[in-house]
Amino acid sequence: MPQKASDPHGSKGPVSPSIDMRGLKAIEARARAFSGMFKVKPGQKVVILTNMPEVEKEIMNWVAEIGHRHIRNTRVEDNGASHTSIELIKMEARR
Repeated sequence: MPQKASDPHGSKGPVSPSIDMRGLKAIEARARAFSGMFKVKPGQKVVILTNMPEVEKEIMNWVAEIGHRHIRNTRVEDNGASHTSIELIKMEARR
């Protein structure tokens, strides 16, 4: 009988999906965020990673236009490289 793989980080809760936008231009990041949200259920938390201020601004505009719920933006330092983590909750599509 196969065994379930253990979580290397030891977390007990569900893992939030993430969409990595690091290194993308603003227009491409907006399109990827839109298509990436199809894999996420309404009410589920999502983390979007970006390392460019113009991409962060574009994603925040997109979130406001679509109607997803913004939780917070957090600066993350990773081995000398800095990026922003944008946390949001996917809401139902507006009609």
